[in-house]
Amino acid sequence: MVSPRQVSALRFDFENATVELDHLYGYTDHDLTVTATAGFGDDVAAAWSEDPAGQPSSHLAQLTARHRSRSRLSSPRRTAVSSCG
Repeated sequence: MVSPRQVSALRFDFENATVELDHLYGYTDHDLTVTATAGFGDDVAAAWSEDPAGQPSSHLAQLTARHRSRSRLSSPRRTAVSSCG
């Protein structure tokens, strides 16, 4: 028997911020929450709003980023989430 609500709750604690994600079968930018640690509010807010992806999670989103980076012969670029810590 499968539970009707298998919600994933992820929390990432970085030096300057905590990022939380609660989702059910995929997520968008609106499902992410960022909380800056004391003294880093402006920096984290700027990094967080810098690059909204606007694309729902999927294999296609991951493969598209990978393909673009391989085309440029570079690593996939860091998102606001990964640059908070």
